[in-house]
Amino acid sequence: MTKEDRLRKQIKEILEHDPTIARVDDRCSGIEFGVDLVFERIDVFGALREYGIQIKTKNIKSTKDRHSISVKEIIAQLAIAFGHSFPPDGKHLDAVYVVTNKEINVFAHEDILAARVGFREIHFIDKQYLNRFLIEGNAKVSVLKKK
Repeated sequence: MTKEDRLRKQIKEILEHDPTIARVDDRCSGIEFGVDLVFERIDVFGALREYGIQIKTKNIKSTKDRHSISVKEIIAQLAIAFGHSFPPDGKHLDAVYVVTNKEINVFAHEDILAARVGFREIHFIDKQYLNRFLIEGNAKVSVLKKK
């Protein structure tokens, strides 16, 4: 099992135990269509929203003058993800989270956002936010499993 597989399974388990999440699908078995996980959550107005998560276990970096291979890969994955409709309802994604357990530098962040013509929301989660999510989420999962 790769580092990315382990991280995906951790995130999926936390989401599955979150009462505000309606459904979580692991897209890595077969064709993933640009995202590793897809989940549904009801927003503050009661509308069911569809979210994707693209997981990386490496630094996501570019320079001022050059896109890195990882940034080009992410942009391509986002184009696929936002252009695809996901079962069971055939809905398109409302937003995608680009998640890494490393760092996302400012140039990569800007390059990805600049390429989002036609994309909806893109959120970036780096190691600082991810670690907090994992610590808090794993603690909640542990409590729920004991019940």
